[in-house]
Amino acid sequence: SEADWSRDGRSLAHLSAKHLDKWILIFSQRDSQIAHSFVDALYKVCTPFGMRVDYPEMIELPNDRSETFIRAIENKANPQMDLVCCILTNNRKDRYDAIKKVLCVDYPIPSQVFLFLFI
Repeated sequence: SEADWSRDGRSLAHLSAKHLDKWILIFSQRDSQIAHSFVDALYKVCTPFGMRVDYPEMIELPNDRSETFIRAIENKANPQMDLVCCILTNNRKDRYDAIKKVLCVDYPIPSQVFLFLFI
C-alpha cells in the first residue's frame, strides 16, 4: 500500500544481476583501509540479492596525483573488465575529469569514482 520496496530491493534476489568477475579498485596508499572496507561492504550488500562479487585487483598507488591514477588505468585496463573503480578523498574536479575522460574515451570500460570525505 505504501509502494516502498527499498527493503525488498536490498534483501531479495534480483531477476538479473551483473556479476563483478573481473574488476579493479584503484586507490592511494593512505586510503588502503577505506578500500578494503569498501570491498568488504560491497560483498555483504551484493550477495543477498544474487550478485556475485569476486575480489578485485587492488591497485595501491604511492600518491593521489591525477597522473598516477591515469598511469595505473592505462597499465591495467582492458576491454574484458566489468568495472574500474577509483577511490578519491578530496573532490578535485581536474582529477575526476581526467579519470573519467580516460575511462570513457580512451578505455571505454564501465567505471565508478567514489569520493570519501572526512569531516
